[in-house]
Amino acid sequence: RTALVACVVQNDPGARTKRENLARVSAIVERALDDVEGGGGDVGVVVCAECFAHEYALTAERARALSETGAGERDGECVTWARALATRARCVVVVGYVRAVGRSLFNAQTMVDSAGDVVAHHHKVHLYDMDEAWADEGEGFTTSVVKMRTVVREESASGARVVARGTANVLCTQGICMDINPYQFKAPWDAYELANAVKVAKEVNDDGTKLHQLLLFSSAWTNAHPNDTDELKRAPVDAADVVNYWFARLEPLRGTKAHFVCSNRIGEENLIKFCGCSCVIDMRAQKVLTFIPPRSEGAKLVHIVLEDDQDDLDHE
Repeated sequence: RTALVACVVQNDPGARTKRENLARVSAIVERALDDVEGGGGDVGVVVCAECFAHEYALTAERARALSETGAGERDGECVTWARALATRARCVVVVGYVRAVGRSLFNAQTMVDSAGDVVAHHHKVHLYDMDEAWADEGEGFTTSVVKMRTVVREESASGARVVARGTANVLCTQGICMDINPYQFKAPWDAYELANAVKVAKEVNDDGTKLHQLLLFSSAWTNAHPNDTDELKRAPVDAADVVNYWFARLEPLRGTKAHFVCSNRIGEENLIKFCGCSCVIDMRAQKVLTFIPPRSEGAKLVHIVLEDDQDDLDHE
């Protein structure tokens, strides 16, 4: 069975500097990559959270100070970090940060390929009210075809072993937190803007088979809104409620050959808790393949089976 190894990262940026957080996340990811038995040596994609290296609640002045261009020699710390990890681990890396384009600021998610080249910048389309203090709205959802490392595993009663390694083209749609919600919480529930952006993508292999699809989701999902009561903000995170909500917002993808690959941060700002619950969901099987609890820092690896993609592999 041909599979892609995905790694979701969950961290608490706290009040640390960007540089300190990048070092902490590096350590988290390296521990996962060292898990050879779990697939760490064959990772195809690493996904990090929204604004993963600094606080989420920003003023316009603070956002400007943290911003990066994500363009060439003036990348900035987060994209430089992603490039370095991508080339070292030979995998795709996805990071969330504040991106400056001219005088405009965007809540951004950048995808870097295994050669360290930027594949795509996604700018958050559905701004949360806290984003509106500093961010401009993105123009639309971003979908790209990306080559990722894969493995072929032979399974037996004694376990699974890798019998071949290769690459496969994967169709990746990017999204950030509020993007999964109805626009401004005013659009109809069944508009399913982000899920439908994944569903309508029609890229195929040379032989006509449809590419496997990933929804790469970076998030700062919280247990309460800023205008909620302190009592609501102090309530513990209900992990089942969080994951079930994401499932509900992905309704158009049920039964399709797609996976939801989600990295959500943890920690607390202004009494509001970030929920964690980073996970990978198989939308065809309608099953959670891996999950990180709400209070845990760490990274989880999971093998995503790429059904019907055998013909697109370039085996070593």
